[in-house]
Amino acid sequence: MSQITVGSSYYTLCDGSNGACGDCNNNDMQAAWANLSGFGNLEPSGCTCNGFNGSNLPAFSCNETVTVKDICNDVTASVKITDHDSPGGCYCDHDCNGYYSVLRAMDMTEHAFVYFTGSTTGGLTGVTVTY
Repeated sequence: MSQITVGSSYYTLCDGSNGACGDCNNNDMQAAWANLSGFGNLEPSGCTCNGFNGSNLPAFSCNETVTVKDICNDVTASVKITDHDSPGGCYCDHDCNGYYSVLRAMDMTEHAFVYFTGSTTGGLTGVTVTY
């Protein structure tokens, strides 16, 4: 098993029939990942946060399930990768205590984000992804 700590935001673009994998649903524990197999890595290769470069981001497959743990509150759950997304640039998010930066590479559905954080206030959190 491997782990990576990244920043995560939430998005509300999944209507149940869209997304790169065709079944993205805002009401499920799902997320978009910047490096989806067959779609390429959308994370800029020159983007480096806390020594981690975007070009080293692991690739996940459509409908692959990963274990996600919120580093701010230890809430853990399985999340299915159902979309391909990128923050659209190089964003380095701070963890909940502001101690270090993490590369934003995951966008969770609103349902998943609220499960981990309790609300959409703030819109960002740090997560450890186990795969």
